[in-house]
This record gives sequence, C-alpha cells and structure tokens, in this order.
Amino acid sequence: MNETKPVLPAPESAPTYVPDAQPAPAPAPAAPKKKRRKKRLIALVIVAVIVVGGAVLALCLAGRNSDIEPFPEGPFFPSEGQTERYAGIIEPQKTLTVARDPARTVAQVFVKPGDNVTKGQQLFSYDTEESALTIRQATLELDGIDNSMTETRNQIAELEAERKAADKGKQLEYTIEIQQLQSQLNQLELDSRMKSAEIESLKKAQANAVVTAEMDGVVRQINTLDESGANYITISAVGAYRVKAKIDELHVASLSVGTPVTVYARTGGASWKGTVSAIDTETPADADEQGGMMMSDNYGNYGEDDVSGKATSYYFYVTFDTADALLLGQHVYVEPVPAADEDVPEAAAEDGVDADTVIAAGETATAETEG
Repeated sequence: MNETKPVLPAPESAPTYVPDAQPAPAPAPAAPKKKRRKKRLIALVIVAVIVVGGAVLALCLAGRNSDIEPFPEGPFFPSEGQTERYAGIIEPQKTLTVARDPARTVAQVFVKPGDNVTKGQQLFSYDTEESALTIRQATLELDGIDNSMTETRNQIAELEAERKAADKGKQLEYTIEIQQLQSQLNQLELDSRMKSAEIESLKKAQANAVVTAEMDGVVRQINTLDESGANYITISAVGAYRVKAKIDELHVASLSVGTPVTVYARTGGASWKGTVSAIDTETPADADEQGGMMMSDNYGNYGEDDVSGKATSYYFYVTFDTADALLLGQHVYVEPVPAADEDVPEAAAEDGVDADTVIAAGETATAETEG
C-alpha cells in the first residue's frame, strides 16, 4: 500500500541586510555678519595706514630735497650758452707733509690732530737707544773690514817678496795669486767706504732724533697706518685758503692761469673774487678719490659721471683777492668772469635776473658806462 509522504514546507529565504541610510552632513553655519564686517574694517585700516605712511614719507623726502639748493645763490643759473660753473672745495693754500723713517722707531709724539703748531715746534722723536745699538754694531763691522784689509795687504807683500826670489817658471803662479788677493782688497776697500758712510748717516740721524715743524699751521692728520712713513703728519697753513676745483677735458681749454673768477657759496649767497692760480693737466683727477669731496658736473649736478660722461677731469686752483668768512672744507662753485665785451645772455633775463645784476657779477662796467 502506497504511503503518502508528507510535504515539507519550502525553506524561508535568508533576510537581506539593508544598511541604514547615513544622515547627510549638516551644512556649516554661515559666518556671522559681524565677523565679516570686522575683517573688512581691519583691511581698510591697513590700506589707510599704508597710504598715509607713503604720503608722509613722500612729503619728508620732498622737504629734504627742497633744502638742497642745486645751485648757490648768484646772478643767474647756468644754462646753455651761459657761463659755466665748476664745483670746488676750500682747502689750505699750503700743506706740509712730514715723513718719518720707516727703519726707525718713533719713541714719542708731541702733537695731536687739531693742535696749532709754530715753526720749529717739536712734532715727534725717535728711539735713540735703538739707533745707538745700530751704530755700535756698524762700527764693529767696520773694524772687521779694516782688519781683513790689513791682513790682505800683508799677504800681498809677502807674495811679492817670494815672487822676486822664485824661479821664472814659478813667478806666474805668484802673480795670479797676488792678483786674486788684490781683487779681494779692492772689494774690502769698497765695503769699508760704504760702512763708514752708513755710520755717518746713523750718527746724523741720532743727532736729529727730534723732528720739528717747518711752518706755522694746524695738525690735520697723524697717519700711523702708513708703513712707508711718507705721509706721517700733515700740517695745513692757517689763514691762507684757496679753492680746489675740477674741470673736464672738454672745458679745460677755456681756463688759463690768471683768469678772473667769482667763487659762490653753495648756500647763503656769499661770493668772493679770485684768480686761477694753477691748472694741473699733468695729473688727471682720480675718479675714486676726489680729495674728500663729492664733485659735480659743470651745472652743479652731483653724481659719478660728469657732464662729458667718461671724459678725463683735471684740478685747477683759485686764490682769493679777499678771503673773509671762508670755512675750511666749504663747498663752493667757481664761475669765470665774462669778458667786458660779452653780451648779457638772454637766458639770464628769462630766469628773472636783470642785466645790471649779471653785468655786476661779471665785473663789467657796462651799466655804469651807459649811466
């Protein structure tokens, strides 16, 4: 008999896992309006500070530059077709350089920069003990040379006596030996004369152990760093000033010794009359060292290059007719005086200066003659 099998229920399928949905990130909170306004305000303040600072700086620079006059006060400013002006500096008319012997030791210096000295005043002294030892040593060397000379003369005398008694075949050998000794004697005699001269020089130096000034003046410099000793002490004359000015090669032919000039102070309007006393065309002015002053071009513009670019420049010197109220180291302008028959430059009138003023500055009498 057939048995009916029970029907089993179908297995339930495994439940499918569904992950929970992640919540969306919350949006960032907007910056408060107060903070944004604060940032704008800070930025505006910074910009305002920069602008105000730049304006103040510009005003300061403008004020400083306005204090520097491009030209000294005078009858007119030089321009094209007008009289040239050359930059210069006031310096002593005479300067004395005192040298020291580099082979000797300075024992004491009696002056300092800024001291007034008179002719014959002691400046410095040498160490005499050291020179005394040197003289003693040189004297011993001279004695040794003299002893060698005496010994050589004796040897020559003995060989001459032996040569006379020797056979003719051996006389030639004596002659050669005598000639060699005579040559040595000649050298010794030369050494003796040189050593004697050295001793005399040392004795004179010892007697002149104190160095004195050769003129009245002011001690400007004591150069202890100069190993050669050539420029040890510099003394400048007092009360006698001159102008040291520079002119380029394109204009140097326009000046000559004896040319009358007017010297103008850079500021203040002071002026002095003078004459070109010397023009040094043998030694070009050093471009790196201008005697302690900054030179300008012929129109008063300061800089490394002059009016002619790389043109060679030379120094010329001016002596004063009268030198009142001058200052050592003062910067000035030198202007040649125009000839009496020269016309007044038109540019002077354009600059607002009348003809009488220009003529007076040129030392002409045209205005007075016409009057």
